[in-house]
Amino acid sequence: MIAPSSGHFLCAGGFSVANIRSSRHFGEDVLRFVRTHPLMYTSVYPVNRKPLLLLSDVAYTFTSIAVDIVPASDGEYTVLFLGTDRGTVQKVMILPKGPEETEGVTLEEVEVFRVPSPVKNIRISSKRHQLYVSSDAGVTQISLHRCPVYGDSCADCCLSRDPYCAWDGKACARYTPSPMR
Repeated sequence: MIAPSSGHFLCAGGFSVANIRSSRHFGEDVLRFVRTHPLMYTSVYPVNRKPLLLLSDVAYTFTSIAVDIVPASDGEYTVLFLGTDRGTVQKVMILPKGPEETEGVTLEEVEVFRVPSPVKNIRISSKRHQLYVSSDAGVTQISLHRCPVYGDSCADCCLSRDPYCAWDGKACARYTPSPMR
């Protein structure tokens, strides 16, 4: 397989095919890759043209993504649900760090299946407040707001920074924005 690198094609072993001047000289494998990966050539960049989340030295690969925009009393938050090849889903909130900079904060990681199986797809149902996760093992659903996991105190609830949750005076519970007046 090949992948683009600095305007050149690069083979999996690191061999460059930059000296090929025309696609007429590409083999069928190269052309098949280009046809099946069109988004690699017309990238969609984040607003600030920088990665929203940058991780290094992790023992997993992200396999799927779903994005939710969560209304809050102080604005809106972007929440990423990231499926992994280990069968987990990470909930990551993107926070503004400066005028043109953001920071990803991992709120929780959930083991979705009893037997670890790479996550293939993630879908959000805003109406049902559920996350649907599929793998070769099957499909399961988890709540977007798992507020009780953050503890029984106001401080723990607030420190979780989870935009789906708020302290209701008694417990960490699902946050429901009040209608605009």
